[in-house]
Amino acid sequence: MGHSKNPPPYWDRTSDDTGRQIRDDVRDSAVRIWKSLHRQVERITGESDEAGQLLENAVRVVSIYLDKKQAPPQDASGLLTVAVKRLAYRTARKLKRVEAVGGSTELEDLLSTSDWTEQVDRRIFLQELMSNVRPRTRGILRLRMEGFEWEEIARMLRTDAATLRIAFWRDVRKTHLQLLSRPNIREEEE
Repeated sequence: MGHSKNPPPYWDRTSDDTGRQIRDDVRDSAVRIWKSLHRQVERITGESDEAGQLLENAVRVVSIYLDKKQAPPQDASGLLTVAVKRLAYRTARKLKRVEAVGGSTELEDLLSTSDWTEQVDRRIFLQELMSNVRPRTRGILRLRMEGFEWEEIARMLRTDAATLRIAFWRDVRKTHLQLLSRPNIREEEE
């Protein structure tokens, strides 16, 4: 596995393989964060050959998602990063390069980075997220960060784990989109 310092340029497309138009804001975000995502894919999978295809798939999915939600143009960097990381971990599992550890590290993986400034930015963003989600979601997030499994939290709250997980991620995604649409959220500099 060779680490590439300068990734190949990202091939920006205006439409996907089916001819569906890709949103300009999603395309712009993809171009802006390409170098960072390329490094992350290489770190997760052990190679960077798949990075372009993974980002292309993520761009398509995020564009469809935002269109379906009729969301106004926005910085889609956060959504793209999460989508690419999920695809990269899925690819790594297929290649048997990642051992599934169970769910208690999902948030830690989402926040992990090798660059300390990025780490600080993510911690600040997590604090901002925590202060803007509903109180119930905030409590669940704290329990997840302490290592509790979904089933344990569901028992504490006397509900079903799947229902709890769906409501939690829905609130987190909604708040995440609201935070990203704020003008004072710093854009990635890559």
